[in-house]
Amino acid sequence: MKRTSAVRDYQPADCETIRLPFQVVQMTATPPAGASDGERISLTKEDYKHPVLEPRLRGEKPAKLVIEEKAKGKAREEKMAEKLTAEARQILFDHKPNSIAIMVNRVATARMVFAKLEKEHNGRVTLLIGRLRPLDREAVTKNIQERLKTGATSGEQDAGPHIVVSTQCLEVGADLDFDALVTEAASLDALRQRFGRLNRAGRNIPAHAAIVLPGDQNLTLDKIDDAAPCDPIYGNAIPCAWHWLQGLAENDIVDFGINTMTDAVEAFRTENPLAFSAMLSPTGNAPVLLPAYLDCWVQTNPSPAADPDVALFLQGPQRDTAEVQICWRADLPEEDRADTWADILSLCPPTAIECLPVPLHVFRAWIGSRGKFEDLSSEVGEAPAPPEKNKNEESRGIAALVWRGPEESSFAATGAEVRPGDTLVLRAQSGGWKALGYLPNAPDDPQRKSEAKLNQESVRLIDIGEEGSAAARRRAVLRIHPALWPEAEKGTVAAELAKISRDAESNWSRSDIKDLLAQLLNDNLQSFQWTHTRITLGSSSALGS
Repeated sequence: MKRTSAVRDYQPADCETIRLPFQVVQMTATPPAGASDGERISLTKEDYKHPVLEPRLRGEKPAKLVIEEKAKGKAREEKMAEKLTAEARQILFDHKPNSIAIMVNRVATARMVFAKLEKEHNGRVTLLIGRLRPLDREAVTKNIQERLKTGATSGEQDAGPHIVVSTQCLEVGADLDFDALVTEAASLDALRQRFGRLNRAGRNIPAHAAIVLPGDQNLTLDKIDDAAPCDPIYGNAIPCAWHWLQGLAENDIVDFGINTMTDAVEAFRTENPLAFSAMLSPTGNAPVLLPAYLDCWVQTNPSPAADPDVALFLQGPQRDTAEVQICWRADLPEEDRADTWADILSLCPPTAIECLPVPLHVFRAWIGSRGKFEDLSSEVGEAPAPPEKNKNEESRGIAALVWRGPEESSFAATGAEVRPGDTLVLRAQSGGWKALGYLPNAPDDPQRKSEAKLNQESVRLIDIGEEGSAAARRRAVLRIHPALWPEAEKGTVAAELAKISRDAESNWSRSDIKDLLAQLLNDNLQSFQWTHTRITLGSSSALGS
């Protein structure tokens, strides 16, 4: 909004502009101080009486304020995870909700809470963080929406509660309706977004919630220092919002119902605009967009010698959102030869939907760490801490190929050689998925457990190259490789294919492979279209026509 306002304010009053049939509308439950009533679109009296809207607006959402004083220093994330889990357990025990969301500010905290609850509610807990492969995200989101989308009914309620552990990725754009909520303390606008997922439809149920504040953010107003923010994401908004919530609370209970909270917010916003602004997520100042920049950007071919970085104007300063894409393949040899890897990958090239999006600074920190790696970052664009001296020049000894096609791919020996937007390919046997993101139902990570072994079944959860090719390129690829192909009974067609895949010198023909695959599929498929189907065998391939 600051950027659109800056463009508007920059225009002279008498300038001629092209009239477009569009309007920019800021949709927020917490309008910033300074927004005039004349520019605001609000509900009418008739809206408040609407049979669907009225119960959503007047529904109560009592939230207990909880402080975890032990959540400080190196033990902060572990103590917060323990307290958040304890609050969720208490709500589950006392009130028996059919669903509950636990929303936190750090990826590491989300993983810890998920691990603790998964042991007690196996199969009923879902972890939802930003770092999911698109194919996984589609499956996870579909599963959650079937059970928890607003208005949905589930026939599995007697089987146990549905538990979702998430980071900030659940705050916006998620039409989900939970019976209960446990959340880490955040800025006021973030909390209101999170509480929008609690009894979203205004059902006639008791909605229960808890807000947990870590001890290192339990500051009195006189201890808050604007020059030293207590949180890398929310600045000092958390202690400011907490202080205000404590003033509203009765017996440490605050009602986050829409009507109740809106009245309280509007009253405070009018009474003390500066203090109100301090409770909201900090925003960076928009850079001034000068006509000279536009003159450079419209010159597309050839590009001007001075080409301003558009990312600064789209994302703002001090927001490192640069990412890399990471995928794992099981059919790559241990020999670290870029040309060999590239030849194999060219048969089934990496696709975006099979790749895990990882912030560049997180990948660099991981690849440059030799021991245990803990990711304490968030998912809302925080500026990364500067790396330790020479950290980007270190490596944990894992081969990472920067995929730029068959001819230009190369290994990145250190994190310093990785650039924003790179696609990196790792051997599945090298691991790393537990530290860098979340792969649902993934096996033990060799980077976490050195004795972890991957079999054909488990490696298929890590290496999804064929699924990616089918979804992104509409091309079916079947890789017959020892690491991917299951052991088969001797004398069977599957065993014959496996034998061929293990023998790089085997004198096979395209028609032989097609005949064997046709026999393999004959029991299950009446017909099979070979058009645009690529078959890869070990380090060789045949293309059906």
